[in-house]
Amino acid sequence: DEDPDPTVFMLECPDFFPLAAPDASTKWVLCCSAMGSSAKGYMNRNDHNAGYIIGTWNPGEAFRPETAFRPLDCGANYYAPQSFEVNGRRIMYGWMSPFSGNAPMQSDGWCGQLTLAREVFLGEDGDMYTSPVPEVDCLRINAVSHSNRSLEPNEESLIAEDAEAVEIELNINLKRTTAERAGLKVHATSDGSYTYVALDMQTGTVFI
Repeated sequence: DEDPDPTVFMLECPDFFPLAAPDASTKWVLCCSAMGSSAKGYMNRNDHNAGYIIGTWNPGEAFRPETAFRPLDCGANYYAPQSFEVNGRRIMYGWMSPFSGNAPMQSDGWCGQLTLAREVFLGEDGDMYTSPVPEVDCLRINAVSHSNRSLEPNEESLIAEDAEAVEIELNINLKRTTAERAGLKVHATSDGSYTYVALDMQTGTVFI
């Protein structure tokens, strides 16, 4: 098949599998990586897109799409995902690597790695969702729980200090905020540098 975007020159690493729908029917999902797709709004801002199309299929017949091509991940490093079934669960890995410019790992003699395993399923709305497999919870060693706290405008609160490898679960009560932005500053250094992961209420997006 061909992508409707004329700038796409290859649909790489296809993966085709069934998923159970909420109404007990079976849907088929076609995953592929659209190389060369042009940017449209927030879509396709990453150079190499991995996405999916949901539809129906029967042996000997053509695949009938019911959705447009949707991204599996809006990040820049989720490519060529492949899946397999384990005890009725659909598990998916992607390839995580910077594909353009001078990749830092090139001088070390390696190229990318597999992403965290994700479980793939259809939600109540019929769309496909992914979440980290619950087995990764076994990697947790120590847990620290912070009580509910409120922040004033421009106020910050320290969550973890001198943390080399930390998993943070953050719940933001959107019904009790008028903030335009709220988020986390990670990898903060003494010179004032940091990576900001935040929710922008005006655009309705999470950004880094």
